[in-house]
Amino acid sequence: GIVQTVQLAPGSESAQGYPYGVNFKIAYMPDSKTWESVRTCFQVNGTENGTVSLQNVLPNVTGFTFVRQESCWFGNEELLAQHGRKQCERFQATVPTEGRVSKYTLWVSRDHQGQAVPRRYLMRGYNTLLGSHFDKYELLYYGFSRDPVPPSIFDITTLINDTCRSFPGPGAERLALHNPMAEFLDSHDGHTELSFKDFKETHGRSYEHDVEHDRRRDIFRQSLRFIDSTNRANLGYQLAVNHLADRTPEEISVLRGRLQSSDGASAADPFPRHKFSTKLPDQVDWRLYGAVTPVKDQAVCGSCWSFGTTGEMEGAYFRKTGKLVRLSEQQLIDCSWNSGNNGCDGGEDFRAYEYIRKHGLASDEDYGAYIGQDGICHDTKVNATISTIKSYVNITNRDDLLQALANVGPVSVSIDAALRSFSFYSNGVFYDPKCRNDTDSLDHSVLAVGYGTLQGQPYWLIKNSWSTYWGNDGYVLISQKDNNCGVATQGTYVEL
Repeated sequence: GIVQTVQLAPGSESAQGYPYGVNFKIAYMPDSKTWESVRTCFQVNGTENGTVSLQNVLPNVTGFTFVRQESCWFGNEELLAQHGRKQCERFQATVPTEGRVSKYTLWVSRDHQGQAVPRRYLMRGYNTLLGSHFDKYELLYYGFSRDPVPPSIFDITTLINDTCRSFPGPGAERLALHNPMAEFLDSHDGHTELSFKDFKETHGRSYEHDVEHDRRRDIFRQSLRFIDSTNRANLGYQLAVNHLADRTPEEISVLRGRLQSSDGASAADPFPRHKFSTKLPDQVDWRLYGAVTPVKDQAVCGSCWSFGTTGEMEGAYFRKTGKLVRLSEQQLIDCSWNSGNNGCDGGEDFRAYEYIRKHGLASDEDYGAYIGQDGICHDTKVNATISTIKSYVNITNRDDLLQALANVGPVSVSIDAALRSFSFYSNGVFYDPKCRNDTDSLDHSVLAVGYGTLQGQPYWLIKNSWSTYWGNDGYVLISQKDNNCGVATQGTYVEL
């Protein structure tokens, strides 16, 4: 496989010199200079409080009882379609713990000697107080052998001709990253508790009562598992725990406040291709020219559309005057209702442009600070930094977006931000084939501030409005491949 893990328990012949055991992992890590992926050995030594134990691949079946004979893939239509109706014996155990019930199910078949062969292991957890499902995981056994394992397999020097280094990244979950299955089979969940404690301290989380605390911890556990499993896939980008890790998908969806409508192009000008040279620079980053304000935080308000709008207009104002001014999202939230926007319940950049054409747009300083909720419009009581706009232009393909970023400035764009992988993005070039690019899937407005290439992968440089805790200090590199996430589907910029 791509990743190899060696675990040496204390007392074993191979673990001499490591009184508490040692973990080795061989994986591919980008070289800091060439950025080429290099096969690298990472090492984590056991400690007095965290000795290394060999990972079982089978659950402890104490307390399991035979239920019935059935298909090995009972309840899973996808597996049933793939593997057919092979018959298994179903064994089950139910474990109640502090208001929760965990149900463990093991399916085994029989070989030609009549011995049990594990096929599938499923755990479902239920909170009996809330009546909610709090956990689920499933293990499939694609191969099983009772043959003895030769000791040479555990000799790290036969696997890689290089010195092992410290495992990257601090934190409580390093051993768990080496041994992720321990949590599933042996109920080793201490790293989740420590990581959740760090999360609460970092983001100032406190919960009203124990029930809410436990619910948020369960959500955090699922987020942490998703992040770790995605990172193990070595997809070219990394995920990380951020301020959204204890939030449900429904709560995170509030941050995606772009409305979908069919009349977005009604008053927009088409992109004027004849104005621009076909020769493009290899990369563009408008931050380097001072045209981009610091990353902002829309908070729990579906106002992303206002941040895409102000970000684009901040860049346009800078290009015209040489001055970088923070413009007011709050004014757009409070005042552009008659143009078809819905405040914290969603909106679109072109509707904001129509409002600005009539009423102008003030600075943050003049209008008042962003409050993360619908306020009372008072645009007639402040001076507008931008009094009006001449027009706005639609961008609907990659080539035009490249030209606009190279020649005009930052561009307001809309994307599909519904995937969990996007919610926890940390660094690298983001590409997820499940991220859609059709107009109906564009649910979040952001700001494109440049483009470039990393490790041969062309990307868009995108500024988000989910605070600097998200992504790479609030930014994401989205792959240009296949118009991933729809960056080039519906962009706009204004002419002042």
